[in-house]
Amino acid sequence: MTEETIKPDKIYIITDGEYSDYSILGATTDKEVADKFAEKWDARIEEFDTLRMDDFIYIQDKKIYKILMDRHGNSESGYSYRKEDFKTEWYFWRGKNGLLKISVICWAHDNEHAVKISNEIRTQLIASGEWDRRELE
Repeated sequence: MTEETIKPDKIYIITDGEYSDYSILGATTDKEVADKFAEKWDARIEEFDTLRMDDFIYIQDKKIYKILMDRHGNSESGYSYRKEDFKTEWYFWRGKNGLLKISVICWAHDNEHAVKISNEIRTQLIASGEWDRRELE
């Protein structure tokens, strides 16, 4: 069996509403069930390919990056690597010079995108007062 002949499995999401009124009513891998459910409830069907292990390595053309960032948003070059089972994570890190930084590991399109994600985490930590508490430790 070649790659061209392998059809991805589908999942059918039955939805209703739009924007803030949007809701998911159900999900199934059976197209007939989705059609009947959508017809009965006057809902829409959104169709997606299911994920496979290979999809986890590069989701939506993203890679995993690690960024070190200080309180002022200065960041050190990130790098990308492959890891199959992963979610965004961060932790505080204090270098040899005593400067507190955060280390953020995240899915991103490129280094610039990873820096933006890291900066959002940094600003939340400052706004919540968590950064100040950690600097005093």
